[in-house]
Amino acid sequence: MKIIYDDIIFELQKAGGISKYWGKLIENFSSSTKVDLNNIQTKAAKNNVFYPKDINFIKIPDLPIPLKIRRYLPILTTSGYDIFHSSYYRIPFISSKKLKQVVTVHDFMYEFFDSGLKKHIHVWQKRKAMLRADAIICVSEHTQQDLIKLYPEVNSKILHVVPNGVDKEFKVLKNSKTEKYLLYVGNRVGCKNFEFNLKLMSHSSFIQDNDFNLICVGGGKFSDSELSMFAQYNLADKVSQVMFIENEELNKLYNNAYALLFPSQYEGFGIPALEAQMAGCPVVYAKTSSLPEVMGYTELGFNLNDIDEASQKLELLQDEGLKETIIFKGVEHASKLSWENSASLTLKVYEGVLNNA
Repeated sequence: MKIIYDDIIFELQKAGGISKYWGKLIENFSSSTKVDLNNIQTKAAKNNVFYPKDINFIKIPDLPIPLKIRRYLPILTTSGYDIFHSSYYRIPFISSKKLKQVVTVHDFMYEFFDSGLKKHIHVWQKRKAMLRADAIICVSEHTQQDLIKLYPEVNSKILHVVPNGVDKEFKVLKNSKTEKYLLYVGNRVGCKNFEFNLKLMSHSSFIQDNDFNLICVGGGKFSDSELSMFAQYNLADKVSQVMFIENEELNKLYNNAYALLFPSQYEGFGIPALEAQMAGCPVVYAKTSSLPEVMGYTELGFNLNDIDEASQKLELLQDEGLKETIIFKGVEHASKLSWENSASLTLKVYEGVLNNA
């Protein structure tokens, strides 16, 4: 089958879960004998952390128009292809029965947490893409249920759940030693609920008695307002940051951490939670949105914004027997979710829309 990808997500993000997902699809399909993959992109796509740099695939130039406009414009080059799949809700300029359209929906953060013109434009673009689609991939069951509630006009019969995967570099290391730090990975804005971590550290006697630090990975350089917030909670010397590290180094951080903190109000999936489980790092998480679905255990889930309960969950990990059980459950669960599996299920979606032509 001849497939054309729109790689615009590599320009919309410098890193992020959607970029990782898209890069992994390209990696898997570029070596597939069943897929003839062609990609629409600009040179700027290569600046993304998750751009597949060491893989040869056919690149088609995108429109020479500024990104802030181009991201909403349709794709002109689609003639002669079987399937069009955009990384972020673009559609073909000319609709054809021969060209099948596939859309991946990752989350509904705009719908739940944004407002004004930005939200309206996003909703307009997403709705248009979903109504034109022959198949819609949702990265979790929770995302699929949100789609059905928010967009009842979309045909639920074309929805498919294809979970994200975890990179092979994440694994339990022999002789790793738990150190006195808590870990936070990824974006820190809005619904990620990052400030909860600071409240937890400043109010939890267990954290204070054990003198835990907080290490943040990625998410952009700390802003002045964040640095002020650290000082406000008397944590200026307890919070540090690591930027743009390779998976091998992140795996070491997971392995040696006491726990990963995941207090998010909303996730479409939650890739760091899956990575941590695969690396044998306990995840203390808010029982919201897709997270209970992504987790392989319930023992460390807490009610959203409940500081006392989150602190209690951290303290549970003092029980070595319970900790070993949690780690075993996490690794077993995460092992079932690979990027190869995601690609295989995506290929079945492609084959399904072509067989129904």
